[in-house]
Amino acid sequence: MWTPYVERKAKVAGPVVQLHETTFPELQRTIHDFLNDPTPERLATIEGYIACGEFVMARSALESRRIKRELEFQQQRLQRIKEEKEQLRKQAVLLQGRLHTAKEVRAQNEECRGLVNEINKLPTREEMSSCLEKFREDVLQPAEDRVKELRGMTQAYQTGVCALNEAIEQLERLSEDNGFTLNKLTQKRRSSHRAKKPKLEGDRKRRRESRASRHGD
Repeated sequence: MWTPYVERKAKVAGPVVQLHETTFPELQRTIHDFLNDPTPERLATIEGYIACGEFVMARSALESRRIKRELEFQQQRLQRIKEEKEQLRKQAVLLQGRLHTAKEVRAQNEECRGLVNEINKLPTREEMSSCLEKFREDVLQPAEDRVKELRGMTQAYQTGVCALNEAIEQLERLSEDNGFTLNKLTQKRRSSHRAKKPKLEGDRKRRRESRASRHGD
């Protein structure tokens, strides 16, 4: 559920927004408005979007792991049924080969009947095929659909994060030119993404040197 970090961000941002297909255009508009008029309220709204995105990513990861465990369990169960059926059939063949005398026939016939009854209780090939088909429809197909949905949400969230990173780049440039600073939490978040885009540090350094040379002139 909610992590302490997400709860803390949600309190800062006010009501938590719901993620849907129009969320990231709204986020882009909010960032655009913030660039034109940076206010604490708009910054809190941006942080609220970030908190919601992190919550969705964490929930998606947990759900993906749960689906994977369920699939593995069902596959193991089906494999055990096949192995048990094959083992019972081998036992029946061995028993039939040891029926040499009438007494053994009578004694082992009862045992064979019991094994045959056990075999008859096992699913037939048609029943197993039907079970596999139902498993595919009830578990595998919804799981695949859910994974596709989660991938789409992840891609959308990553797109929003990239847009936010670009906006923060612009804010950093404005902060150097106009003298205002971002809050520490936003700066910390920006630094956490810096490893993903190492070329940005070199770009900022070149821009600072270029500005310094212009001021020097």
